[in-house]
Amino acid sequence: MMLLDKVLQPSVISLFSSTASHPLLLASTATSHSLTCDSFISLLGDAADERETLVAWNGRPAELTPRTKSLAAQKQGGSVEAHLRSQVLHLQDPDCRSTSVRWGTWRKERRGEEGLGIELGFLHLQLKNLGQMVYFDVGAMDDRGEVYLIRCSSWQTRPTLLHLPLVFPPASSVLLTPWTTITLPLPALLASLPALGLPPAGRFTYVVSVEVHATCRLRRIWFSQDAAAEVDEAMARRGMMSELGMYAAPSG
Repeated sequence: MMLLDKVLQPSVISLFSSTASHPLLLASTATSHSLTCDSFISLLGDAADERETLVAWNGRPAELTPRTKSLAAQKQGGSVEAHLRSQVLHLQDPDCRSTSVRWGTWRKERRGEEGLGIELGFLHLQLKNLGQMVYFDVGAMDDRGEVYLIRCSSWQTRPTLLHLPLVFPPASSVLLTPWTTITLPLPALLASLPALGLPPAGRFTYVVSVEVHATCRLRRIWFSQDAAAEVDEAMARRGMMSELGMYAAPSG
């Protein structure tokens, strides 16, 4: 049985939060065995690359120092206000296929036990563009039991699946922040397949998997019944932080 199959689901489900006590409790991670100095996943403070905790890495202890230096070398420019004043998940790899974090699975032989089973149709990801290749896959199941992979990538043009290009605004002095909230209307995406020349899908039923690949930083992944992506007043009263409140306060 899937993780949330046959469970009464609320209108908002949080799959991942980088500030949770165990942020990757439900996740699986993978890193490269060949590019050990540059392939890793860590938790760290976004604004200053501080308080780093390695989550996944295949290197030797002697490689730790150059790996940490490579992290500092890729740090993005911009004012401190452009970065979050909280812990985030950092995924880095020159080969984006090798390093990833995954929740659930779309594979037929395992999704009955390891699939997510989330019924909410809107997926939201809070992601930081680091100016390098990045992609994520979402496995969506229809009411006939067929699973469709939806890919958002910053570099592919003709993958053999439903593809949504990621186009981030270029870095500039007027860009408030490199952080972006991406929302996917999954039922509408499945319904759009015939317009793309593909066979029609059934009605959206579940999300079975979400997989994010390097290189990027990740703050949150959550699902909702509708397209609202920000923390509303009722959620704020329950202690959830306003989106704007996560950014670093101006210095001086």
